[in-house]
Order: sequence, then C-alpha cells, then structure tokens
Amino acid sequence: MKKSYLGLLITSMISTSAFALADNGYWDHRTVCDYEQVEKLTPVTYCTYQGPLTGWINNTYLSKYYSNTEPSPGHITCTPSKPISNTSYEWNPSTSTYEWITYSGIVTLSSQSQGYITSTTTELVEGSCREERVWVPLCPTCQIP
Repeated sequence: MKKSYLGLLITSMISTSAFALADNGYWDHRTVCDYEQVEKLTPVTYCTYQGPLTGWINNTYLSKYYSNTEPSPGHITCTPSKPISNTSYEWNPSTSTYEWITYSGIVTLSSQSQGYITSTTTELVEGSCREERVWVPLCPTCQIP
C-alpha cells in the first residue's frame, strides 16, 4: 500500500514540474511599479576664451593659440580673463626628439552665451507600486525556484 501512494505522489510531482517547465515560466506575486521619462532642463553658461599661450624649450620661445568653450552650471557672468597652462608632447626639430612642453598665458573672454542642457531620467511614479500576479518567464534550462 505504501508503494502506490509514494508512486502516485512522485508521478504527480513529475507531471506538475513538466507542466510548469513546458510553459517556460511560472506565476508569482511581485511588486510592480510604473515609471515615467522626465525631461530636466539645467541652466548653463558657455564661456569662450581665446588668446596666445607661450612656452620655452632649449632657450627657444614658442607660441600657440588657445581657443576653448567651457560650460559652467547656472546662468552666471563669465570672468573677463583667466590663466591657462597646457602641457603637450611635441616634436622638437632641433633635438629630433619628442619633448613635453608647457604653454601658459592669460586668455580673454571672447564670447558668452546662456542656454540649457537637456537630460532625460526615468523616475518612479509616486504611489504607483502595487502587488500583482505576474508571469515570470524562464530560460529553457532554468529550474523553478
């Protein structure tokens, strides 16, 4: 008598597992929330600085022109000038080698404009979370948890 109940129980478990795996998933209760795309505008000021930079190598005076536009957060007033120091690895024809050269100088403000940087983020919709019965798909070789 014990053998038939055990056999029935094993047969029942195998057929239940085969049914669930044949569908490649299972039903479960999960917390589900809604999300939305939110576009954010951040104020920014673009400051463009230009001017000559100078450097020295082997008692030789070198010059390089600098021009760069930099964004600064907020709507601000750019400073009229600023010190710049750039180091670059350059070919020196007098020694036939590459050398590090530091150029420096004070560049002046050539233009200023204000604008916005747009960024998009995904945010949780407040109060949207709820418990739901959902279908959880499995991969073909996965086991039911």
